[in-house]
Amino acid sequence: MFQNTSQTIQKILTSNEWPVKGSVGDLLQTAIAEVSEHIWDGAFDLTNLAWLPKLITPEVPRTYSISNSSSELLPSFIDLTVYRTESTRDPIFEGIKPDLPLYGVSSGFLNPNPERFDPYDTTDDQEVLIGVSRPVQFQLPPSPRVPLAMFAGGSGIAPFRSFLQKRIETSVGRNILFLGVQSREKFLHEDALQRLVRSGSLELHTAFSRDRRGLVYNPAMRELEEQDMDPRYIDSAIIEEGRLVSELVMSRGQGGLGGYLYICGSVSVYETVMVGIKQAIRKYQASIHSSADLLLATAFAERRFMLGTLVAETFTVSLMNGFRYLHVATGCLNLKLDNNDISASSSYWSQEGIAHVDWCEEWCV
Repeated sequence: MFQNTSQTIQKILTSNEWPVKGSVGDLLQTAIAEVSEHIWDGAFDLTNLAWLPKLITPEVPRTYSISNSSSELLPSFIDLTVYRTESTRDPIFEGIKPDLPLYGVSSGFLNPNPERFDPYDTTDDQEVLIGVSRPVQFQLPPSPRVPLAMFAGGSGIAPFRSFLQKRIETSVGRNILFLGVQSREKFLHEDALQRLVRSGSLELHTAFSRDRRGLVYNPAMRELEEQDMDPRYIDSAIIEEGRLVSELVMSRGQGGLGGYLYICGSVSVYETVMVGIKQAIRKYQASIHSSADLLLATAFAERRFMLGTLVAETFTVSLMNGFRYLHVATGCLNLKLDNNDISASSSYWSQEGIAHVDWCEEWCV
């Protein structure tokens, strides 16, 4: 009906770019402005919006790694590292008000833009459903002495933040982190990682894909030194440390370090990391052993190479619209966003995007 009466909707339906960046609200505002009143009233009742949810497909669960470690069986709070997704609307909607960016449904809810939304305002607090799972394929090593190599892109740092917290408490093995980020402004948890480097608890190798302000790890000084350098991706940092990476992949029986390796990030991050690791192996080890693929296959078979997102306590939080509670065995535990923690750590929302979730002692069966 609307496609025959709204020029904007006709343009959208005939567009070569799909999906068009906009929301259901943008379409409805456009339709109200362009479609004659008698057609609109014949299709929808503006005094009863029961028809509106039928236009919106159900949201799929979002999965986040808990990014802090706790010695408590039932932690008093958990941290989520959430990078807010933002994009501009299609120019076809330029007349729609208010003129706001398109925010990710979940990331915009958990980490609202502090320039547009007051993080201290609790009048619009909502409840969401939270489920917790414990993936068995993304665990810390059984031995506290083995070296750990972590490869992360952007907010993929989340589980490794908790890994490092746990390892510092209980382990003596080396912790090596390769981190790919677009720019220094998007470098999450930089201050905390810098402190770990200075304490000798972390070897950090960074790659900034859209920033010349690089950081170079100096093992002798235990520092990340500022350096002007060409933008690069994480595979370049891996190849730069190729001998170490290839030895971590190799088992002790193959003459290597027998390290445990973890990748967390998008599919493109995984592909880029694997390119870097394979090139490192081919450069330093493939001439000795049959192939890079065989060495990697051995690491996967020994369960020393793991992919995914989770945390030191191996919990993953899933967020959906609805009620906010946590399934635990046969019951559930009510959860609530800890506004006090958010208030005390407001810079986290604007700089690092950490959402604190407080655990309430209110059980239901």
